[in-house]
Amino acid sequence: MEITGQPSGDQNKEVSNGHSDSLLLVLPMATNDASNLAELDEEVALTRASTIATKSRASYLNSTVRMLTWMLRHKPLLVPRPFRDALRFENGAEATKTSILTALSSAPENPPLLFNDVKAADFLAWILSMKNKSGGYHSFSTYAGHRSAFYNLFRDYHCTMTSQLERELSCHFKGLQHRIAGAISSGDGSIKVGKDPMTFGLYRRIAEEMMKSSSRDMVFARTFLLVSWNLMARAANTVSLCYDNISATGIPPHVVLLSEFRSLKAAFEKQQVDQQNVVNEVVAGVRLALEDAVDIRNTPNSNQIATTVIDCLHREGYVRQRPDEDENYAPGVAPVATTVHQTSNNFSLYTWGGGFHAFPEDVALPEGTTEQAWVFWCCGDPARSLPPFRRLKSVDLREKKHKKKRLSDLKFLMGLVEERASALNIDTRTLTTIEEAVEVFRRCEDVLEMPDETPNARKRRSNQLVWQTVTSIMSKRLKSVGHR
Repeated sequence: MEITGQPSGDQNKEVSNGHSDSLLLVLPMATNDASNLAELDEEVALTRASTIATKSRASYLNSTVRMLTWMLRHKPLLVPRPFRDALRFENGAEATKTSILTALSSAPENPPLLFNDVKAADFLAWILSMKNKSGGYHSFSTYAGHRSAFYNLFRDYHCTMTSQLERELSCHFKGLQHRIAGAISSGDGSIKVGKDPMTFGLYRRIAEEMMKSSSRDMVFARTFLLVSWNLMARAANTVSLCYDNISATGIPPHVVLLSEFRSLKAAFEKQQVDQQNVVNEVVAGVRLALEDAVDIRNTPNSNQIATTVIDCLHREGYVRQRPDEDENYAPGVAPVATTVHQTSNNFSLYTWGGGFHAFPEDVALPEGTTEQAWVFWCCGDPARSLPPFRRLKSVDLREKKHKKKRLSDLKFLMGLVEERASALNIDTRTLTTIEEAVEVFRRCEDVLEMPDETPNARKRRSNQLVWQTVTSIMSKRLKSVGHR
């Protein structure tokens, strides 16, 4: 059996060719198939061409013309001879733009480049030849547009760009991007990228003119401008905004906002009340649990701890009884204890640096001989209402290393005297008067015995040495024997 597509006047007719086992089946075909096929081919071509927008294709053609003009001048071996023969040259020097466009219109026939011979360096050489009027680089987006046109040229002529060429172009353009960024950072390039947006002043001017217009269309035009004025630099984007959900309700915007704000305020206040209630319940529950644990384990509770702290303050002299001048107490009734910044010896407490201190912020360490330093150590400075300097801690000194170092030296020296007094069964903490402090020092000063001569063989007056010098001598002496 044979099947053929030859046209026949009688459709679905079986014709015998003299052989009983052979039949000729003739299929019908339309007489206008050729014209339909041509139309389909044209539609296929248009469909493929529609992958590129009209504006983009025009931009790509302009870029391709500029590239081919440069290639004909600097790298003519990359342009095939048939394509060059199709061009028209002015004065025998440069091909005209019209002739190049005409030759390109025959794509995919008569390719303009030897696509297999083109290297990334050839294309980048043309890219780098394009500079602005000041001799600097254009924006990177400009060069990226030319690269897109180069890719499209391969597609138009049904050529496949090799993976090596793609990688090389990517590497070259990455380096170009870094160079452009470096030029911009050094002040040689323009920071501006893209199009200028509509300024707010221009927007106000246009909005005023729309509001003055009597046309009803201006109401919708102004609404459109209101929701998209910041995108006016690229007006094509504004048509894709979703404004179908916008409808007139007749309610002024401030009324809607006010009602929403009131609802938010009520919800926020309720949330605050709920949070405070939760906090109170948690604190009460924790306190109850702690009190139960205290009762079970026989540990001090908060009241017992507070009483102990007050007793310690009384004992150290930081709390004293001071009756209220506005109240009269019955005979035999003691006034209530009141916490004041006054010790039993009328030494004040000072507040600085976020805490309480026994010494003022600008306190200075004692000066003078060792005996004078000992008096300050035991009795303080009544003239300035300062307590004994044995209470001075490093936290009572501002962040000054030399002061803290001198305090350490003073404690070292006074510690030697206190050790000697302790060996003599003398309690130095009970010393309250200058006379008592001087008497104890005279009994213990042998621990600070100084050599009669200096290392320079000069006579030393030990009783006139300042305590800092004595500290230095004693420190060296003790180090030599393995102490401190």
